[in-house]
Amino acid sequence: MNRKAIVSNLVGEDTNGIIAVAREEGCAVEHVLPYGILIEGNRNQLLRLEKSGYRVKILTDVGVLEVGDHRILTVEDNTAGLSPQQLKIWSHFLLQLIAPPAKDWIVKLEQLGLDVVEPVSAYGLFVVGNMQMVDEAVKLPYVSWAGPFLPQYRLHNSTWDLSGTVRYISIAAYPPDRISKVADAVINYGGKVIRETVPPFYYYGQYGELLVEMAAENIKKIAQLPAVRWIEYAPPQAGLEGEREAQIVAGNLNSAAYPDKSPLPGYTGWLEGLGIDGGSGVKVAICDSGVDTNDKNNKTGHRDLLGRQNSFLDYGDGDYCPEDLAHGTHVASIAVGSAGTGQKDGDGFYWGQGVAPRAEYVNQNILLGPWPPDWQKLVRDAAVKGAQVMNNSWCSGKAPGDGYTLPARTFDRLIRDAVPGTARPRGLAVIFSAGNAGPGSFSITPPKELKNAIVVGNSLNYNPDKRFRCKDIRGVFGASSRGPARDGRILPTVVAPGTDVAAALSQGSRRTPIVGSGDKVHRSTNRYVYMTGTSMSAPLISGACALLIEWWRRRTGGKDPSPAMLKALLINGAENQAGGQDWRCISETGEWIMLEDGSYCRPLEFYPLEIVSGYETMTAVKKHEALEPGEWHYSAKDQMLYVRMPLNFRPMDSSAPLLYALAPHPLGSLPDNTQGWGRVSLNNILLQSPASDRGAKIFIDEEHTFTATGQQYVLKVAPADSSLPMRFTLVWTDAPASPGSGRVLVNDLDLEVQEIDGKNRIYKGNVFAGGYSRAGGHYDALNNVECVYLQKPAGVYEVRVVASALRALAKPPFGCRKHGQDFALVIDNAEQVSDKPVNLFPVVEQCKNSQEVNNILKVACKQLLVSLRAGDSVGLTDLETDCSQARSQAIRTITGRSIRKSTGSRLLVKSKGCKSGAGGLMAAANMAAGIKGEKSLILFSGAKQEGCLQCVDNGQKQLRDKQDLNIHTCALGPHANHYYLAELAAAHHGRYFYAPDASYLAEVCNYLRAELTGHGVVLNETVKGSGGAVSALVEENAEEVTFTFFWPDVPKKVVHDPRHINEIGVRLTSPDGQQVHPNSSWLYRQDGAGHVLFRIMKPRPGYWKLQLLAGREMDIQYTVSALVKSSLHLQLDTSVYQSTLKIMAHVKEKDAALTGWRPFARLLSANVSKDNVRFNEIDGGKEQGAIIDCKDISGPCNLLLLVDGISSVTGTPFRRLKMISLPPLRF
Repeated sequence: MNRKAIVSNLVGEDTNGIIAVAREEGCAVEHVLPYGILIEGNRNQLLRLEKSGYRVKILTDVGVLEVGDHRILTVEDNTAGLSPQQLKIWSHFLLQLIAPPAKDWIVKLEQLGLDVVEPVSAYGLFVVGNMQMVDEAVKLPYVSWAGPFLPQYRLHNSTWDLSGTVRYISIAAYPPDRISKVADAVINYGGKVIRETVPPFYYYGQYGELLVEMAAENIKKIAQLPAVRWIEYAPPQAGLEGEREAQIVAGNLNSAAYPDKSPLPGYTGWLEGLGIDGGSGVKVAICDSGVDTNDKNNKTGHRDLLGRQNSFLDYGDGDYCPEDLAHGTHVASIAVGSAGTGQKDGDGFYWGQGVAPRAEYVNQNILLGPWPPDWQKLVRDAAVKGAQVMNNSWCSGKAPGDGYTLPARTFDRLIRDAVPGTARPRGLAVIFSAGNAGPGSFSITPPKELKNAIVVGNSLNYNPDKRFRCKDIRGVFGASSRGPARDGRILPTVVAPGTDVAAALSQGSRRTPIVGSGDKVHRSTNRYVYMTGTSMSAPLISGACALLIEWWRRRTGGKDPSPAMLKALLINGAENQAGGQDWRCISETGEWIMLEDGSYCRPLEFYPLEIVSGYETMTAVKKHEALEPGEWHYSAKDQMLYVRMPLNFRPMDSSAPLLYALAPHPLGSLPDNTQGWGRVSLNNILLQSPASDRGAKIFIDEEHTFTATGQQYVLKVAPADSSLPMRFTLVWTDAPASPGSGRVLVNDLDLEVQEIDGKNRIYKGNVFAGGYSRAGGHYDALNNVECVYLQKPAGVYEVRVVASALRALAKPPFGCRKHGQDFALVIDNAEQVSDKPVNLFPVVEQCKNSQEVNNILKVACKQLLVSLRAGDSVGLTDLETDCSQARSQAIRTITGRSIRKSTGSRLLVKSKGCKSGAGGLMAAANMAAGIKGEKSLILFSGAKQEGCLQCVDNGQKQLRDKQDLNIHTCALGPHANHYYLAELAAAHHGRYFYAPDASYLAEVCNYLRAELTGHGVVLNETVKGSGGAVSALVEENAEEVTFTFFWPDVPKKVVHDPRHINEIGVRLTSPDGQQVHPNSSWLYRQDGAGHVLFRIMKPRPGYWKLQLLAGREMDIQYTVSALVKSSLHLQLDTSVYQSTLKIMAHVKEKDAALTGWRPFARLLSANVSKDNVRFNEIDGGKEQGAIIDCKDISGPCNLLLLVDGISSVTGTPFRRLKMISLPPLRF
């Protein structure tokens, strides 16, 4: 069977080359697209093309358009279903394209007069015009079919079986200015208009909407109106779907293996240890039935919520009272409760411990107001009150599996633009409960089949001895709704424990409180209650989002993460539930049959391991005859379950306890439609190994926007720790789709992770087996979440985010006229490969008379190696007996901590053999000959040349011919051959560095590192003591900063809180005064013998404090440095004439010379120190120069320059340090 596919460039081939290769494989070339070649071929042909290195995106359902329950074959009559009279005035049409549309195609269609409104299904467009325009459109080579958008296409299946007067019906009209005519028609048919909503005037492709009450018999008549776009049923009533749960979400579990892993008390202590203030400064909207005493909550409400209600928004008739459903109070307590009463259960866990106990909440009692509400007003109200997160633990009241409806479309738009009309779109993270309609497939309750929200299922809580007894938190509750969405998308997003959650009970509720809870004096207040459902799972995630927002703000200086980034963080950090218990609710009304003896039976496709009625385990018996209350039997032959419930309840009655069956097979691996992407774990998001089993992370949050199909974003990474898996998660806030569309994804992005070394295998997003990615498979074209999880990463990977098909603008003003899509990307356990890799070849010249000097130089060389980045290459040389037997070791590319560490350990300094550095340089130069890119040789020397003359002569001759090498030299102490080392560096585009003694060597190596990388030095000090803090100024817009601590290479254990003589602790304090957790996931951390290194991407600007603490307050000498990567650079040039040293300095930012900066210089030699060097401005201050008299200076010296100034780009302060070394001056 042949399939159509788009083949695009992945191997550097031009269009003609791709066509030629495709034809050689036997494929038919159908069309040259702006972003690839459309071909047709069989499975083997397409597979061979992909193995040859081409990107092959298979197109599915190219001859089909799906709208609601209608599957339109685009080879049939395109006008059937409309009379000639209707066709003359008809304005709504469908076009089927041969492939995802290019921008030029949209322009051409609009030039014909068509209004291109929105994508429909995979390759269709909904357009507005007339039949003549459509006839012209069909003549275009990329339009394969056209037809009217028929009245039946406009009807959601929820309208098919309605009767009588219906409350309510939602009607969408396009263009939106025609909504009034549709309203008039509804009234003319005897209906009533309840609400009319129009989109902002500057939006494209959005509908006007009506909520009406009307007779069911007139629905099809309304569908005949030319301007009507969609009709669906809108029910008049909504559906309602302590510390243990918070600790499970936090990931604070004991060290036992599953299934015995359980939560530990101490949630607030965990928050304090992370430096997170419980979500302080973040607001969570609780859209529910109200919260406790509502408008009086800050005075008389539950103590766990007292004083943190930001606002109360009443959607009822104003005659509200304390919340009596207990639902909203319980939900708010789970999200933001403080456990302020101090009441605990028997295991020491606080009741009412919310995830974000310092966050505020916005109380929206929407469930007590007219239903359905105005979704736009609901979201806007929350956002205007300052909410960053919205919790929705309810459903619209319609049946599960309702598909992509008008509310889903509206929420997808509002998540991007919660307050239309603002200068900058304001996002809102929307959290929905998945529903309690499980365990069947397609049981997600509406409107949760939207794309951009976070939909949460119910995983099991840890309750081994009471209520729904469970010891394995990997399980999923039996009633939790399952996916997929109707179009096949993975749902739910994630799961969280929502089973028997202990949280606040509202004062007006009649529910039975937890025994022993409540004030000792006023028993009716400050009580708690157990509740179960995805309604309880969702607020756990809302509270988690509040914590993540606070954490992100501290990392970024106040910026909020996008809703897409929050979703990506939760998914990337989630725990696989594989192996957990799979409970199934079996109380469905239509399944049970009553038998003559009063027992009941129902078909069941598996032999249950256990049956639970409510919280009571029923007894299995061998026969189904004469069952006693509380007994059950399963007939494997008939696949039939027989039960007699306790107290002779009927299993289908709403008053009966729910029945749950434990399936014999455990849960499978993520992703699936039971657990989604797994159980949320904040530890996995916030911390790295050893505090969690995850690594350092890379975050990219909507920093890049694609504007055309075929564009891609590329970066290279390596595992930070190759013993841990790597996880790549891509999420994008997609453009709103058309309701009922057969494929809801509008803008299709693809995630690819390719091995750079070895087999060059490509891992595609969402191609999984056993919880990890496998190579091969097809690109995902359904989900706006794509993940690649590598179980055993090794080497360098190229990560590509590809705009596979852009069909609309995902930001205001939306619509199809422009294309645009941004994205959020989280990469766990990753180190970004340098964009300008360093190829480094260090050579240590041996000192004949001092092995101590050799060892000092070896340590300096190691120091340089540990600071290298992933992607940098190192070649080490080893001289055995004489220069004729010089042996070069293998060149190694740094691809992680273990490679970097082992590379340093291979550095050998022999006490025998040739002592000449020239021999080592020759070996290094020969090794570098086959390396592409810039190559730097580093010669460390502490003595004069002592090798054989032949070696020196031959080395100088050979090096003279290798002008593609940069040779830097580092001289230790006064006895090195300074003239030779300086001349060698000058002749090979390098720099000469001088360290007076070993105590300065680490500082010199930091300047050398800056020279190699092009980074700027903002701190470089050698300190003796313990506990003192030094500051490093990081300027605005710095791309990254690297903080390093180096100390003598003696055994020291790096710990967080050093107490013993052999322990060292390193502290990092951000500009806001908050101490950074040493295992925070947004740090790249590396530590080893004699060093600790932190690298931070997009660091917060300002003064960072760095401290080293030694156990028992022992004094220790250490060097601390900070290097930044930014567009600001300090250049320092020197020249010597007779006894005069001339200095010229200038500062550039983005190639523009800065003025107004202040230079401070010191000249240091063994016998003289010259301070307060006076500079003079040149060329209006673009350069500054100084002249120093050096008559009294003997021996080598260092010129140190410090520059302070204000950036002309950001208007914020900056600092730079630079060192120039000079050999002994010759007068």
